[in-house]
Amino acid sequence: MRVRIKQGTVAQIRRQPGGFAIQAGSPSDVSKATDALRRAAGVISALDGGPLPDLGLEHNHPKWVSDVVVLPGGPMLMIDGGFMPPRVLSTIPEIVVSKLERAGVSAEVRVPQQAWDRNEFVRVPRAISLRVFAAPPRRRDASVEMPDGWMAEAARWVGATARTVSPVMCGVQGMNFLAETQDVAGLLTQWDRDRPGDVVVATGAMTEVVRAASLRLPPAGNINLALTAGGPGASDDDRVALSADLIDVARRLSSQAAYAFISIEPTLPVEASVEPDWRREMGGAHAELARELCDEIVFDAFPYQLLSSGHLRRLGGMPEGASRLDDDHVEVTVGDISDWLFVPEPEREARLVVLYDLKRRNPDIQRRGRQLLAPCLLSAADARDIYQHRLTQRLQP
Repeated sequence: MRVRIKQGTVAQIRRQPGGFAIQAGSPSDVSKATDALRRAAGVISALDGGPLPDLGLEHNHPKWVSDVVVLPGGPMLMIDGGFMPPRVLSTIPEIVVSKLERAGVSAEVRVPQQAWDRNEFVRVPRAISLRVFAAPPRRRDASVEMPDGWMAEAARWVGATARTVSPVMCGVQGMNFLAETQDVAGLLTQWDRDRPGDVVVATGAMTEVVRAASLRLPPAGNINLALTAGGPGASDDDRVALSADLIDVARRLSSQAAYAFISIEPTLPVEASVEPDWRREMGGAHAELARELCDEIVFDAFPYQLLSSGHLRRLGGMPEGASRLDDDHVEVTVGDISDWLFVPEPEREARLVVLYDLKRRNPDIQRRGRQLLAPCLLSAADARDIYQHRLTQRLQP
């Protein structure tokens, strides 16, 4: 039985204290190594770097330590060291070694290599996305429960393409790894419990078509889900067909959603967050602020939007052409999906030159949508005023 720490492991942890992974690589017994890593997680979670007076903290623990994720190369923990000093973070490999030795397992303790490059998503053109938002929490420090059906839809979306490949590309806390298709639902369930921040699962070939499900799962605050597809192999007809699938998803999730929209985008989004044209062109609210007000304001004009009662109050009733889904939700479509597609420019798409200069097929379609939803489109200053008012109400006894 031999446990060793791979050369450079401590240095890698020091370079990425806010998001790294530690793995029991090539273990002699996967089950025992998994149990040992789980015991190590308890010790790591209790590490204390001492008080942080500037932040008003008496103790300085890691922000987050995941449950064990079992990968083909061995079980792994994902860790956000937060404000932990390097001298304390440097002890983590030895903690793992001690637990493995006690379990009688041989392994190599290491920081696993990135299995795929998430930055490649920005090179995948011709995307269409659905983003669904839960209602913002009533208290600033509250955590929103995952609405029923969201995780199932994420798993279904990633596995719904005929071009699905195994393993699945997964990303969490800056760590990108591969998992088997049948393990995706379990990973999503684990992340729902642990709330590690932004996570993504994706399948397909980036030279053809990719499907991705991204979720924003903060420890406290609002959550949202993004289902996306795109790639050089996604024709205009494909995206029109995908839009119908995404509308069906939005309708299935509508009863527990505060807001949702479908957008046509130049490239595949990397995360569940979004910065629409309204912010860049019209000084709208930042995505973080817009999320906090998503039950009342809209991010921009889009081909399809799901609105709830807060939007309807601001609009003074149902907007023209809207269809009611239930007592609290309506759906609004502006033109056809094909109106929102960008004029095909294959050379520009391939080179990714000034993506946001791409022109929509119908240049007036966005303006029409903005006019229809104008009362829900706010400047950054107006959005901040509403948010401050909400904070004041939350702090009241």
